[in-house]
Amino acid sequence: ALNKGSQQTLLEGLKLARKKGLQVSADPTYRSGLWKYGENPREILSEMIEYSTIFIGGINEINELLETDYTYTNEDFIAASKQLMETYPSIEKVFDKIRTSINSSWHKIKARMWNGKEFRETEDLDITHVVDRIGTGDAFAAGIIHGCQRFDDFKAIQYGAAACAIKHTYLGDVNYANEKDVLSILEGNVTGRLNR
Repeated sequence: ALNKGSQQTLLEGLKLARKKGLQVSADPTYRSGLWKYGENPREILSEMIEYSTIFIGGINEINELLETDYTYTNEDFIAASKQLMETYPSIEKVFDKIRTSINSSWHKIKARMWNGKEFRETEDLDITHVVDRIGTGDAFAAGIIHGCQRFDDFKAIQYGAAACAIKHTYLGDVNYANEKDVLSILEGNVTGRLNR
């Protein structure tokens, strides 16, 4: 988004990663204020996604890329994921985070996935005392990436949702939780008690 040189460097890196058979994740959340060098963001992102295997994004991102109008239902998420995979055959898995805002301090987070074979969805995680929302999407993406390296697809989305949820309790854009903290949430420790 920042400049043509960065875009070209990233594209070269993506091509090399795919040539080496590496997994490549795409999180194509569009930030209009960053695109200042005169290129069409949808075209640039579309080209990048051609080299990606894991898509971390939901209906908004898919609709922007495919110029479609899918809704937020699970049925439309599956249909959108299938169309995304048909358009970009390298995509093997689609992971989505769903936020429900009760009010500014209370949010619910869950995740869903389509891996070409099955749809799965996590339970809601309640964050009743949101400290900071900044960085929670990045925490979800990082949790998914880590989860895909260590667990099956369903546990990966559970891990991503838990990483996102716990990040809401930290001030600033860095998630200070470690794997043990996130796994503790997956094991049912949602009381907010400190483990020492």
